[in-house]
Amino acid sequence: QGATVNSGTTGNFASPDAGTGIGITGVALTTSNVTANTGTLLSNYTLPATDNGTGTINPKALTATSSVTKTYDGTTTADLSGANTTFSGFLNGQGATVNSGTTGNFATANVGTGITITGVALTTSNVTANTGTLLSNYTLPATDNGTGTINENLSNSASPLVPVTNSTNPSTPTPVVPTPTNNLSVNNPSTPSSGQESLSIGDTTSGFPIPGLQTSDSSLTAFVKVGDGFTFTVPPKVALNAAQPPAGSGSGSTNSQSGQNQSSFGDADQSGNSKVSITSTNAFLSNGQPLPRWVKFDSKTLTFTADDVPKGGLPLQVKIDIKLSNGNTRYLQVTVK
Repeated sequence: QGATVNSGTTGNFASPDAGTGIGITGVALTTSNVTANTGTLLSNYTLPATDNGTGTINPKALTATSSVTKTYDGTTTADLSGANTTFSGFLNGQGATVNSGTTGNFATANVGTGITITGVALTTSNVTANTGTLLSNYTLPATDNGTGTINENLSNSASPLVPVTNSTNPSTPTPVVPTPTNNLSVNNPSTPSSGQESLSIGDTTSGFPIPGLQTSDSSLTAFVKVGDGFTFTVPPKVALNAAQPPAGSGSGSTNSQSGQNQSSFGDADQSGNSKVSITSTNAFLSNGQPLPRWVKFDSKTLTFTADDVPKGGLPLQVKIDIKLSNGNTRYLQVTVK
């Protein structure tokens, strides 16, 4: 014979915290909370007035996920501290933070997104409980894995970052240094030196001009972020005074985005004796291949545009062949990185 205490009948542990041998205060057992087994009459028995005992409360398991974004520094180190690690499993109002100095590793040191992060085991030595939280009530995660992003380090580029202005080829440009909102680094502003032009370049994702354009007689460099769109225009004076093409170089026009310009762009030639204009332009990759589909070149305005820079799309090296009305040919190397 026998009986079973009904579901929903509860007592109380002496403490809510995890542990073993914790005292339990039960309740009086009656025919309303006890069911007799087959063949048993509860009226033949006096049910207990108490149902006390001891019990165990096991720690609640936690999980942790890391999400880290940093600027390229040549290492695989991933900072797991603070907001870079998110815990799951804490009761409402409780929580913890990974301590400063706790690090894992990116799968690669190179720039990219969605990079696998291998974390470390989290213990009471590298985790601090929030007020009102006892870590002994929880099983801390054995791993803190996740994914992260390594952004380009523009401030360490071999080419200096020259602030840009919002006008084309001013004689004395005033540097414009916008407040960065997407991890772009801006060096101390300085007026472009002789031989450099001031260009306008827009970042269609963040909505402010990208700093970092430098021009010379034969090359121009623009810095953008992977994932951002861009639009920039080569000023006419840069095109008109670009370098002569090397001997034996082809125009590459069969693999280019080109057009008859017949532009009103005009300026004195390099001798300063006469006015010339741009009659046609061809743009293609430096290796002679066509421009990728994600970048467009307007031969009439000398404008490059891209709605989105795909991963692996940079650096982009483009050559522009420029035909002038005086019969001369110029070329300009454009590098976007």
